[in-house]
Amino acid sequence: MSRSTRFAPPFRPVRPDMVAACAIMGPVERGRRVALVSLAAGAMLLAGCSGAKKPAQVSPVDASGPGVEDPPASLAPTTTAVPPTLPVTIPSTTTTLPPPIGAAGNLNIVRELSSGMTGDDVRAVEQRLTDLKFSPGSVDGKFDAKTGQAVLSFQKQTGLPRTSKVNADTATRMNTAGFGPPMVSDGNPDRVEVDLSRQVLQIWRGGQLFRVLGVSTGTGKRYCDTTDTGKRVCGIATTPTGRFDFGRRIEGKRKSELGVLFDPMYFTGGYAVHGSPSVPASPASHGCVRIPMWESKFFFNEVPLKTQMIVIKDGAPPVPTLAAPVVGPPPTSTTLAPVTVPTTLPPATTTTRPPLLGTTTTTRPANTTTTRRGLLGG
Repeated sequence: MSRSTRFAPPFRPVRPDMVAACAIMGPVERGRRVALVSLAAGAMLLAGCSGAKKPAQVSPVDASGPGVEDPPASLAPTTTAVPPTLPVTIPSTTTTLPPPIGAAGNLNIVRELSSGMTGDDVRAVEQRLTDLKFSPGSVDGKFDAKTGQAVLSFQKQTGLPRTSKVNADTATRMNTAGFGPPMVSDGNPDRVEVDLSRQVLQIWRGGQLFRVLGVSTGTGKRYCDTTDTGKRVCGIATTPTGRFDFGRRIEGKRKSELGVLFDPMYFTGGYAVHGSPSVPASPASHGCVRIPMWESKFFFNEVPLKTQMIVIKDGAPPVPTLAAPVVGPPPTSTTLAPVTVPTTLPPATTTTRPPLLGTTTTTRPANTTTTRRGLLGG
């Protein structure tokens, strides 16, 4: 056999019967056989050219594709069915705690305090007002305008005579008063409340009392004023009641037909909470809610727009009364004189008992000698 008709080992020459069989096959079957033979021959030829045996390559099998056979039983993974667990929903509970009522004070005022006075007792009053969420200014022991306005605000809230002075009754009530309670029970956590009857405003933040201010609202009377341009403006000085939201504000000084407003915050129409140099003990405005001048910037910065504004005329609950010490001068210590106990006992007494019955003691008189005188003439 010639060198050209031989295959490199280990191939064998193609037999004639195989060629004949291919001739008999149809074109499709013949193509398949030829392709298989060609692939086998090529693989053996490559193996022979390399001179070394290579390990069989294992192609990865895509288990998700169609036509994949199941693995043998010995290699099949063991799966344990886990019963489904129903989700357990724990209802969430929200507990709304009432606002704190404060603590009793310990003022001990022995003189009436008024504007211009100084001292530790004034400082104690300023600190007590601060604790109750009022705004007396600096706690410096000086009874100034801010201190007087805070005292007046406290008297408005608690129903005391509005004198701006601290006498014994006001000091006692400061000791026993708690925080001002909510004027309504269903207001927003952040809100502003105004009581027209008491002339007081309360700011709430997060459901807690944040600041208490004295106010002056509409007089409820008819007015007719002339503006700077000569215009005649008349109306009823009424502050509207109800529930509103602060919708707009103007920082600084605002001149209107009825006067000058400082840092006005409007809650409905032309009605606003604004600073004013005059916040007396009684209603005095055209209908707006006046607050002290030094509080207008604070209110403007601390109360954002969209905050709820509630205005009531009456029906607010009273300020709670707490136990407190009695106000008065300091107690006087009294030193009692020592009690002297006599140490000399009285003399012992001797009791003489009477003699027994039937026993008689007779005392005979002493013998006497009688000298008789002689007879006459003898």
